[in-house]
Amino acid sequence: MRRLLNAQPSGGVGWFLGLIPILALAIVYLAASGARHADNPRDRILPTPAAMAQSIDVMAFTADPRTGEVPLVADSKASL
Repeated sequence: MRRLLNAQPSGGVGWFLGLIPILALAIVYLAASGARHADNPRDRILPTPAAMAQSIDVMAFTADPRTGEVPLVADSKASL
């Protein structure tokens, strides 16, 4: 009899078993974020996915009105 400890899952099952913890964390984050957002819409501790997308849009694609540069590009240039 083969020991369960040494069992290797097949390809598809292995991928699914690897995704389970990631999906569980995503579900917990979305639930906690939604609960905090319902209590306080201005909460910045656990932003909703929409708030994250809006922040990425502002930082990566919108030029700063004072400098005229996109912050992501300006920061990347300064880091090099």
